[in-house]
Amino acid sequence: MHRQIQTTVNKTAVGSTTHNQTNTNRVQKERVMIIRSLVGKQIINTMIIAFVALAIVVSAASSARAENIVWVTDTRDGVVQADWRTILTNAGYTVTGFIGALNPTDPGELATLNAADLVIYDNSHGSTEGNGATWNALTAPLLSMSNYIIDNWAWTANNVNGSYLRPKVYVTSDPMWTGVTVPLTNNLFTSNRGVSGALKSGGIRIAGDDADGRAVIARWAAGALVASGGARMHFCGHASGGNNAMNLTALGQTVWLNAIDSLINPATAPLLLVTEPVDNDVNLSTSIDLSASFDRLMQAGTGSISLYKSDATPVESFVVETSGQLTFNLATVTIDPTNNLEVGTEYYVLIDATAIESAADGSPFVGISDPTAWSFTTDGTPPDGAPLWPADANALPNTDLEITFDENVVAGSGNITIHLTSDDSVVDTIAVSTAAISGSEVILTLNEALAYGTAYYVNAPSGAFRDPSGNDWVGISDSTTWNFSTVDEDATLIMWVIAAHDGSVPSDWNTFLATAGYVAVGFRGGITPTVAERDTLNSADVIIFDGSNGSSQSGTASVWNGLTAPLISMGAYSTDNWGWMTGSGAAGGSTGTPTVDDAGDAAWSGVTVPLTEPLFTSVRLATPIQTGKGGTTVASVGTDVAIARWPAESFAAGGGERIFFAGASGSSSYNLTSLGRTVFLNAIDSLLPQPPAGTVISIQ
Repeated sequence: MHRQIQTTVNKTAVGSTTHNQTNTNRVQKERVMIIRSLVGKQIINTMIIAFVALAIVVSAASSARAENIVWVTDTRDGVVQADWRTILTNAGYTVTGFIGALNPTDPGELATLNAADLVIYDNSHGSTEGNGATWNALTAPLLSMSNYIIDNWAWTANNVNGSYLRPKVYVTSDPMWTGVTVPLTNNLFTSNRGVSGALKSGGIRIAGDDADGRAVIARWAAGALVASGGARMHFCGHASGGNNAMNLTALGQTVWLNAIDSLINPATAPLLLVTEPVDNDVNLSTSIDLSASFDRLMQAGTGSISLYKSDATPVESFVVETSGQLTFNLATVTIDPTNNLEVGTEYYVLIDATAIESAADGSPFVGISDPTAWSFTTDGTPPDGAPLWPADANALPNTDLEITFDENVVAGSGNITIHLTSDDSVVDTIAVSTAAISGSEVILTLNEALAYGTAYYVNAPSGAFRDPSGNDWVGISDSTTWNFSTVDEDATLIMWVIAAHDGSVPSDWNTFLATAGYVAVGFRGGITPTVAERDTLNSADVIIFDGSNGSSQSGTASVWNGLTAPLISMGAYSTDNWGWMTGSGAAGGSTGTPTVDDAGDAAWSGVTVPLTEPLFTSVRLATPIQTGKGGTTVASVGTDVAIARWPAESFAAGGGERIFFAGASGSSSYNLTSLGRTVFLNAIDSLLPQPPAGTVISIQ
C-alpha cells in the first residue's frame, strides 16, 4: 500500500515541472505536505504490520498446547504406548514417559509428577503396583485407566470383569460430553472392564451400567481422596488386566480428550455435575434426601436452599450457615427435609447464588433460580399385591399366607381375615402387626390349622400394607380375588420341590400325578429348610426333588437326608452333594435302554425285564452309588446310574427311604416314556405305607 501511494506522488511531481514559476513555491509546499503525510502513514502502517505479525505469533503459540502429560506404565521406563501417544500429540499435548520408582519418594521424581499438568496411570498396572498413599497425595490431577489399581488405592470397593462398550451416561452435564450426543448412540470402547458402583470418598459415577451398578468413568474432586491431592478420574482401560492397548473408538477418543482437558483446565466457577434425584425423576420415596454433587469440594456460603411444591407453595427453606438439615461432605451437599414429602406430589429446588461456594477459593456456585432446573415427583402409585399364596386348590391346612408385592412394603394397620366360602364366616383373624415382612414379601402365619377339604377366601383392609412413600395397598374385599381349597384328609400327598422352591408344580408332572390319583403340592421354603418347613415336608407321603435342582440348590445334606418322609431325588447333582453317589456331579445323558441291575425291585412290578425299550426321553444320569450305605443300583446305562434305592436311615438317623430316579438334565421337564411312567409310579407306590400282610384291600 505504501509503495503504490509513493509511485503516484512521484508521477504528480514530474508533471508539475510544466507549470510556470509562479506556481513553483506552492507546488513545493504541497510536495512537502504530501511527503510528511506519507511519512506519517508509513509509520502507522509499519506499526500495524508489526502488531499483525505479533498477533500471528501469539496465535501460533496458543494453538500449540503448552500442557505436559506424564504417562506412567507398570515398568516406568519412560515408554508411552504408540497409539496413546499419537492421540495426545495430535491433540497438541506434550507427552513424557515417567522414569522412576513404583512408589516415588525421591524429591526429583515427585517434582516431575507434580509439575505435570496431568498424570495418566495406564492399564498396564496390576492391583499391587503402586501405593495409594503416594499416588493419591500427588498435587497434579491424575487419570487412572487401571481398574485394579484404583481398587488398591481405595477409590472403589472392587473391580469386576465385564464389557460396557456403550455405557449409560449418568452425568450429562460433565464437560467430557462437550459436542457429544447423549444418551450415547455409538460405542465409546472397543473393550473395557467396569469397576464397582460403590465409589469411595465422594466419587461420582459419570458413566456405567444399570444392570450391575458398575462404573466405567468416574470422577473425584481435588482433595476428596487426600486433602492435598489433585482432581482424580477413572476412565476404563483395556478389558484384559495389565494390557495398555488403545481401547477407544473415535467417539471414545473425543470423550477421553474432553475429560483430559477438563482435568487440566477446570471451569473457573464450581460446576454442578449431578443431583439426586435427577431432574424430572418420578415415583420417588417421600422420605428421600436430596443431594447436589459438584466438580470440586464445596462449603456453605451465605443464603438459602429452598424446597417448593410445583405450584410455588414453599415447603422448607434451609439457611446454609445454620441449618442442621444440610450436610456438606467433600463435593456433595445433602438436604434432609424435616418432614416426609407428600405422595404423588411434584417439587422443585432453588439455590441462592451465594449459598454454596468452593472450599478452595470461595468462588460461588451460580445457584439455581429456574423452577424447571431441578424438579421431581414423589411416588403416587400404591403397591400391587400379587401373586397371592396359596391360590386355588391343594393347600395344606397349616399353610402360611403369602403376598408378594411389586415393591417393598411396610405394615400398616388392621387385620387379615380368613372366611369359609360356604357361609362367609370368619375362621381366623391375623393382625397385620404380626406379619413377617422382608422387602416385598409378606408372610402371615395362621393362628390355627384350617380344616381338610374345605374352601376359603381371604380379605385384607385398605392400608394393611403400604409402600415406603406412604401409598396404601388397596386391599381385598371380595371372595374371589384370593381363594383356595385345602387338600382332602385321605389324599396321597406328593410334596414337589423345584429349584425355585416357590410352591409350584410343573404342569406336565402335576397332570401325570393327578391322573394317577396323587395330590401334588409345591414346596415353598428355603434351600435349606427351617424346622417349620421340615415339618411341612415330613407331612407329605412322598417328597420329590426334581431335576431342576443343581449343586447350588442342594442345600445342607444333613437336613435333606434327615427328613423322615420318603424322598425321590431326580437331580444327579443333589444326590452327589448329599453323599448318595461317589462321583463329583452328574454323569452321562444317554437315553438308551437301561440295564436292570436288581430285577426284584418293586419298581419293576408288572414290567417285563430285561427291558426292551428306553425309560427316558431325556435324562441326566448319576455316577455310581456310595458303597457301605446299603444302597442298590436298580438300573443303569453303562457305568452310569439311572435308578437306585436306599433303605431308611442310610444317610441319617430317622431319615426315610431314598430313591434316585434320573430326571431331565438340569430342568423340571417331563422326561418319561410310557414304560418310564409305569416304573416311576411303581417307585412312588413302593415308598407308601403298605397294608399288613393278609389285609383284605377290596372284595369284588
